Amino acid sequence: MMKSIFLLPISVLVLIGCTTPKSPSEVYDEYNAKVQQGMSYQEDKAYYTQRKQADVESKFP
Repeated sequence: MMKSIFLLPISVLVLIGCTTPKSPSEVYDEYNAKVQQGMSYQEDKAYYTQRKQADVESKFP
């Protein structure tokens, strides 16, 4: 039991370390494809920083 509790966090760290970060152009292409398909505001919001989200939301009527 103790062994499995110890291995779980290690396996999560290994999985996190295996992902390669996307280049800015890949993120840009992914974003543009989603815009063309008609993404929701919630999906769009994931691409903004918190400061940009606050700025955009402050301009809502």
